[in-house]
Amino acid sequence: MAIIEHLTDIRTTQARAFQAAQDYALRKRWDPFAARLEKEETVDGRQIVTVTAWHGATMQVEFAA
Repeated sequence: MAIIEHLTDIRTTQARAFQAAQDYALRKRWDPFAARLEKEETVDGRQIVTVTAWHGATMQVEFAA
């Protein structure tokens, strides 16, 4: 599986950026990729989100502190 990394500078506080990224109702308004988001928490406390795009492609995102 390919790993793609990309960085973007956003003019906001870390707390507001985190809040916007974690608010799944809000995310669907600004993220053109996400048609469906499914969040799960693993036994060891990790948070994994499966993102399904409008065209059917999926990706999993693991949030790390």
